[in-house]
Amino acid sequence: MELDMYPSEFRHVLKTWLETFPDKITFGTDSFPYNDTLGAEESYWLGVQSARTSLAAALAEMISEGEVSEAQALQLAHGYLHDNAVAIYEGRVH
Repeated sequence: MELDMYPSEFRHVLKTWLETFPDKITFGTDSFPYNDTLGAEESYWLGVQSARTSLAAALAEMISEGEVSEAQALQLAHGYLHDNAVAIYEGRVH
């Protein structure tokens, strides 16, 4: 989704997911070469940049609305970007 939506729109999706099932969402990108100009490396970079920007905006909004503290926002970020995948795939990751 981070490649199909502008970060300003993806922020809304991430915020909903973080509010609904924060321990079930994980970062991932369908990185592949789109064409000769936009290779896998570029599409991965674009996905990462979009996801991080969207995540920062969603968490900032949640903090400003009093939904979470800064510490909780950091936990949500770590979960989305790493910890949730490790927990979901426990024993199957290095």
